[in-house]
Amino acid sequence: MTRLIFLLIIMLSQISCERDRSETITVKIEGKPVNLPYAYHLTRGNLSWTYQGEIEGKVGVCISECSIIVEEKFTINCPQVQILSGKFSIASNTGLFEGIKAGKQLCFVFVPEKGSKGIIHVKFTESKTGGW
Repeated sequence: MTRLIFLLIIMLSQISCERDRSETITVKIEGKPVNLPYAYHLTRGNLSWTYQGEIEGKVGVCISECSIIVEEKFTINCPQVQILSGKFSIASNTGLFEGIKAGKQLCFVFVPEKGSKGIIHVKFTESKTGGW
C-alpha cells in the first residue's frame, strides 16, 4: 500500500511539473540589424540555442538583456559573440544562461555586414533545472 501511494505521488507531481520546451524562430537578414527578443517560459530553466541557415556575407550575433538594447543603438550596446557566414549549423555554449526565471527576456541581435543577406533559424531549447 505504501508503495502504491508513493507511485501515485510521483505520477501526480510529474503531471504538474513544467517540461522541457523548444521553439524555432526564423530571422530574415536583409542588410539591416535585426533584434530578436526571446522570453523564457520555464522557471529555473537553462537556455541553449542552435543557429542553422545560410548567409551571403557575414552576420555578427550579440546577446544581451533587452533592457540595455536601444533600437537605434543596439549595435553599439551589444558586443558580438559569434560570426555567422556561408551555410552553417552551430550550437550555442550550453549553460550560458542558467537558472533564469520565467518571463525574463534576452535579445539576440543579428548585425550583418553591408550587403549581407540570408536566413537564420534559431532553435531555442529550455530545460528545467533542479528537482521537485
